[in-house]
Amino acid sequence: MKMLKLIFFLFLTNTLFAQESAHFGAAKFAPADGKKLLIAGQDLGAVGGLNTYTNGYVDHLPDYMPTGVTTYTSIPGLGGLTDSDNWGAGDVHAQAYLEDETFDHTVIAIGLHMVNQLANISSGQHDASIIQLAEWIKNTNADVFGIILKKNNKLIGTIGLHKRITSINGKNIEMDELGYVLNDKYWNLGIMTETVKEFLEYVFLIKKIKTLYCGHKLSNIASKRIIIKNGFEFSHFHTVPKLSDNESGLLKMYILKEKTYEKGI
Repeated sequence: MKMLKLIFFLFLTNTLFAQESAHFGAAKFAPADGKKLLIAGQDLGAVGGLNTYTNGYVDHLPDYMPTGVTTYTSIPGLGGLTDSDNWGAGDVHAQAYLEDETFDHTVIAIGLHMVNQLANISSGQHDASIIQLAEWIKNTNADVFGIILKKNNKLIGTIGLHKRITSINGKNIEMDELGYVLNDKYWNLGIMTETVKEFLEYVFLIKKIKTLYCGHKLSNIASKRIIIKNGFEFSHFHTVPKLSDNESGLLKMYILKEKTYEKGI
């Protein structure tokens, strides 16, 4: 938990906290005492929001993204983790949520089916499946933090790092991408510009990332201003499968390198 405590310190002198929980040092997504997280489920069709699942909660309530989504897998087998599976209640596929930008700021609650397997698990027979699941969770590589307004202790947005594949000059590369979302009631107040500035300390000084990317929809001029104010420069265009029915899937991507960041400190 050392990393999370340090993030708390970085944000402490400003108007935002990086974590809200029932007690200091609790798990990253633990809600504040007396608060709850809205988690939607249980299958891909019901949740929606994906390129091939377009008739779920997310599609009909686009302004009310759930905090989390549920998915299921089993030991042994791990069906529904990295490939699609259906146990009779609809398709499940955890990896699909990770690969779609719609769910960049959404946690995944995994139901683990272990019926009649406890003896085999205790004996070590399914250690390979447990290790595979642990590695999958570890490799999701998503550092996402809540943005909390100090004056009322209210969650108003999220900011985080994500691994993404993009194409630059015809070559596919893996990039570290900065993503953020803010309740529209708090737009145009300088909150996200300040948050990104503080978060860059975490990116470059703690995570030791060398190159960071950030992008915006072509129509999102406010996000463009936030990105440029924090020292990013245009890099390339990135195509995503789906944004909405009325908008292009083209994102304008910007780049900030560690050396450039250090010069601006």
